[in-house]
Order: sequence, then structure tokens, then C-alpha cells
Amino acid sequence: MKLQLQRASALNILINAISIWNTVYLEKAVEYQKKYKGIDENLLKHISPLNWSHINFLGEYSFQSNMALGLNEYRPLKV
Repeated sequence: MKLQLQRASALNILINAISIWNTVYLEKAVEYQKKYKGIDENLLKHISPLNWSHINFLGEYSFQSNMALGLNEYRPLKV
């Protein structure tokens, strides 16, 4: 039972981190759209930060320290 509780807690932390990441980047994407291309405001109520299809939960990861971003820097949007 304790192992299930630990896994559930870890899953909650992971889902929260993904939601925060997605929210930050959705905000940047909406700002970009408004500034450069225009956006139908009615569509905004249909988007959600709760998608994680772009997250690889399996496999190996490699991180390059020379590509690390600062606290106030963001990865470029895929437009």
C-alpha cells in the first residue's frame, strides 16, 4: 500500500509540473499569436494545459549543460 501511495504522489507531482510547463508555454504561444498573427479569443476557452502527448515518459534522456536556459529564458516556440 505504501508503494502505491508513493507512486500516486510522484504521479501528482509529475502531472503538476507538466501542467505548469504547458501553462507557461501556452501563455507565450497566445501572446505570440495575438502580436503577430491574430487569434480568435473564443478559441481560448477550448485549450487546456493538461495534455502530455509531447512528453516522453519512457526511454533515455540526455541533457547538455551548454543548452541549459536561465530562470527567465524560454525555449523557442514551434510556430
